[in-house]
Amino acid sequence: MSLLCPNCGAPGLSISDSVELGPDAYWDEMTVQRAQCQSCQARFICNYLEKRSFRYDRDDTVNHTAYHSGALSWLLAGIAFQKTRRRVSQSWRRLFARTVLKVCQKRHLPLEVRYEAQHGS
Repeated sequence: MSLLCPNCGAPGLSISDSVELGPDAYWDEMTVQRAQCQSCQARFICNYLEKRSFRYDRDDTVNHTAYHSGALSWLLAGIAFQKTRRRVSQSWRRLFARTVLKVCQKRHLPLEVRYEAQHGS
């Protein structure tokens, strides 16, 4: 199942890297991601959230949102992703990723990241 670009709607939105922020009282998984569309080349900073009581038969347990990213935000976010990937990121990487996400959230409208429907299901 591939991700659809929130800009052009084409399948093939590619998550290039991510920083896991860890769980909180409401979300079991909180992740900041950098993504780029293979068709229109639009770049995004994404926020992936998964509810603590995740059930596979419900669609409201996952919130995947994208924000357009300018060149500067894209490069700055890359700083947080340069270290070796680990399940639990270092605190400075988490803080930096949160900061870049907050800047994008203030500057751009949220766009829903949707998944391409599987054929034959």
